[in-house]
Formats: sequence, C-alpha cells, structure tokens
Amino acid sequence: MIMDRITVGEFAHILIRECGEKPGAEDNPFAEEKPDAKPGIRISEGIARRITDGYISDDMLDKRAAAKITHLFIRDVFGIKDLDNIDPAEKLRDLYDCRVCVNHIAQMYLRGIMDAIEMKSATGDPFYIFDGRGTVSVTDAQMIAAKVKRLLGSSQHD
Repeated sequence: MIMDRITVGEFAHILIRECGEKPGAEDNPFAEEKPDAKPGIRISEGIARRITDGYISDDMLDKRAAAKITHLFIRDVFGIKDLDNIDPAEKLRDLYDCRVCVNHIAQMYLRGIMDAIEMKSATGDPFYIFDGRGTVSVTDAQMIAAKVKRLLGSSQHD
C-alpha cells in the first residue's frame, strides 16, 4: 500500500492553516519582512520557519519531527506551557530512543495529540511504543491538527 506521505513544510502549513495564529500575531518575533507580502502570509512563513528549524521543508515527515514541530507550535506560538511531569510517558518503550526528542514526544503523547502503538510481547503481554521513525500520512497530519485545534480552543492562553 502506498502511503500518502507529507513533508515537513506541508505539515507546518497544515497546523498554521487549521489552528490559526495567536491573536496579535502581527507582533510575532518570527515574522520576516518581505516586499509586497500580506501581513498574514509574512507571519505564517515566519512561524513555519521557526517551528521547522533544523529540518528541510521538503524532508518527509516522521513522527519524531511531527512531535517536535507540533510541540514548538503550541508552546512557542500559543504559549501553552509544558506539562511538568512526563513520567507517565515512560510507558513508551522507545521514549528515550531519541534523547533530543523525549520532551517533544512526551508532551504530545500525554496531551493526547499523538498516540502510541500497542504491541504484543512474545508472551502476548501488551506494551506501547511511539514509533518515532514511523511515517506520518496526510490523514495523520490532519488528525494531529484537529487535536491541536481542540487543545487551543479549550485552553486559556495569554
């Protein structure tokens, strides 16, 4: 089966398009001046560059990158503070596979924005993984954006 893969840049733009920008975004420090650009376009491009820092826009999106981009979007653009206790995310057996990604993955998992995958051990006992190197489809990206939109709608942000 061919999966409808999505790039890092496409994902960032889905988040921005579906979730909007924080009110007062015209003062956004991530915005960059471009001649003849509408303010909303300028702001969106600045935000997209900030939340995808370290990635090439045309790179195919994996779950680690989706977790980081989404986490930066809700934290840095909307000011949603991190959950203090990420210990419950340690049920993910692969949480520490990417030590740089731990907090991004834990925050998205614990907020219910990105799901774990249930696996079965050799004895049939269940365990959970995040599968950070797993692919993200367009449908997955849209589901993540919808969950972020619900979070933003239910949160009191500054």
